[in-house]
Amino acid sequence: MKVTLKTKFHPIDLHILFIILSICLLLLKMESAYAEIDIRTNLGSASVDAEIAYVASVSDCSELISISFTAGYSTGDISVSDMTPKTNAPNACETTFLGSGDNKLSPKIVLNYTNGSQVSHEESFCYELTRPKLSFQDISFININEKQYLKILVSSQDDVDIQYLGFSVIGLRISVLREVGGVIDIAKERAFAQTSGIEKLYPDTENQESFEFLLEVDARLDDASIAHDGLVMADIIAVDSSGNQTSQSDIHLTGYDAVELVKNLYIKSPERIVFTNYLQSVPIVPVIEFQFRGETPVSGPGWGFEYTSTHPDIVGVTGGGIVYPLKESNDDTIFIRISYPDFAPIEIPVEVNFNKQLISLKALYPDNSNGVFMERLNSYFQVPHLVAVFSDGSQSEINEEQAVEFVLKASAQGIITYDPELGVKSSAVIPLSDPKYLTAQLKATPEICVDIPLTATDAPPEISINLPNQAVVNTNLVVEAEVSDDTGINSVIFYLNGTVISSRSKPPYQLSFQVNEDFSLQTLSFKASVYDTIDQCTHSWEKSVKIIPEQQSTIRDFSFELPQSMQSYIEESVIRFQTSVLIGLKYYPSEITHFDFFIDGKLACSARSKQLEKRKKKDSENEIYYEIFSCDSHIKKISVPETTTSVYGSAFTSEGIQKNTPHKIINIYENAPPSATILSPTPGASLSCGQEIDVVVDISDDTLGMGETITLLKDGIELISFFHKNNDIQISADRNIQQISHTFPLTISKDMIGTSLSIQVQ
Repeated sequence: MKVTLKTKFHPIDLHILFIILSICLLLLKMESAYAEIDIRTNLGSASVDAEIAYVASVSDCSELISISFTAGYSTGDISVSDMTPKTNAPNACETTFLGSGDNKLSPKIVLNYTNGSQVSHEESFCYELTRPKLSFQDISFININEKQYLKILVSSQDDVDIQYLGFSVIGLRISVLREVGGVIDIAKERAFAQTSGIEKLYPDTENQESFEFLLEVDARLDDASIAHDGLVMADIIAVDSSGNQTSQSDIHLTGYDAVELVKNLYIKSPERIVFTNYLQSVPIVPVIEFQFRGETPVSGPGWGFEYTSTHPDIVGVTGGGIVYPLKESNDDTIFIRISYPDFAPIEIPVEVNFNKQLISLKALYPDNSNGVFMERLNSYFQVPHLVAVFSDGSQSEINEEQAVEFVLKASAQGIITYDPELGVKSSAVIPLSDPKYLTAQLKATPEICVDIPLTATDAPPEISINLPNQAVVNTNLVVEAEVSDDTGINSVIFYLNGTVISSRSKPPYQLSFQVNEDFSLQTLSFKASVYDTIDQCTHSWEKSVKIIPEQQSTIRDFSFELPQSMQSYIEESVIRFQTSVLIGLKYYPSEITHFDFFIDGKLACSARSKQLEKRKKKDSENEIYYEIFSCDSHIKKISVPETTTSVYGSAFTSEGIQKNTPHKIINIYENAPPSATILSPTPGASLSCGQEIDVVVDISDDTLGMGETITLLKDGIELISFFHKNNDIQISADRNIQQISHTFPLTISKDMIGTSLSIQVQ
């Protein structure tokens, strides 16, 4: 039996259903249209009775008119035009406001939109002592606008609110670390990505736990390098609204492993082996072309090579590739076979003939030349490869036992310098018609030798110029010439549109050109010429600069506070830039969004967050609000004992209006080496077994605050190390010698009894 059920809908039911669906869709639309909101603060820097500075962050301000805030006794309205755009999101913005009096720790904001709607957001803060939680999640690489970025994902939670996360990150190639013997300070110079100090990341939403930090990659990595050759070192700090901190240091591979492929291999030496007596031996030196490290000599055992002899009764070879004779080969054809996984074996012919006599040496010059031509003065050039020549006219590699020494002829001394590792260099021009000679001879039999002709010329100087693509009327345009020469620079001449405008006879070789109204809307062409000590001249390429009219600035006045004019800094030390913007008795955000600061016309750092500060007005008890913009950078390394350079800053608004600070001159001095003195114990003091003594040392250095490792050594062996760093001192511009004392504990052990204890500080 079949039963059919029918349900009848009344018209009123369908109408009610349509209304319900419409309301749900409207609510969903409103929910998606409104932005994510967050309020953050730093209670750790404020006393209980002080006003609290808050930052309100909104993820989408495209339809926003204003924000109304209430924080205790403080209330106000802030127009969206007075808010600061966020650099990491196209429509996001943020603003600051103050809280005071009762309930100041419960700020509330109301977002007012163009369609008349409002969204409220309220948060509560409190002073607490619990540290925030912090954990590393993942690293990866992404591309944004054809640029590669390193993305670090971390997780952080707090009982109240996360104020910010700080990241100090460096990305290194593992192949570079291997190349420099694992010394990170040297590898840093070739980092593929690196932060300038600690970069802050602020939360975008309330109760945000996941944070993504993006760092632009300076030297792009391909897929193979990411998978096998990348290493990231990250120091991360989480700071909550009460100033409590948690830090974490991590080292992570960018990919799966640190294994690099072998692309090719060959034998560097020898190509042929000839033995003339039983006491000789020859090492085989293979060269592996690694995927990332490039060509690397790898002699000795432990590299995966297998060495075999086709006639082991006549010629033997060790597992590390040392070949040695056992008896004469006569007419036998003998080879040493070198095998490596996945590559065809390589064979080296060997002859054992005790009747052959080594009669001379021969130098093999590149490009069929007849000697060593040094195309620059005061630069090293390699000596040619040498081979042994035998009595029957055959040639072979020189064995290790046949040690070769190099001796300068008398006429070459004082002009030529020979270094066993670097080669030869000349301090003067040596014409082809009158070469100097370096003699290569066997130590045991100096009469077996070859004279190597040496000639040299004074190379012309090199020059390039640096300057921006455009400049604004009524600003200073800095034209910097980068020059080098093998003997010295006599002068640098600067040209504007083909006409000489200035010259410099000593560093820094730069020109500060005042762009006045007459140049508005023109394109200026600059070039420079450099002359060396014998008046050889080289011209740079011309570079053009477009001059744009001065924008009508609506930026209020500000003060360029740090650094002070003519302050002194040590090379590679930290320099702090700071500007202050006068607000008034009542706080409202200024139109300035950020400052860029420049050293020698090159961007040093950007201050993209503002701090509020109260300062007492002169001759009054009233306190005035200031916005403070600051950031830190590093002074460049210099090649002279002392020099000067110019610094300045540029203020920017959200509309792109720019206003520059005045230029200031600072002094830069060469970094002097540190000194250490042991104050206790005194020399000659008597010590007993089991006695615990204090080794008191005094350390002095002009950059002590930047960080210094002090190590106590006993009889040349490291015992204890101590690292000192002072963040306050390292950003001061004081050139005076900084000094600290430190005490190392040392226990006198039984094995020291009856000996003289030699202690040192390094």
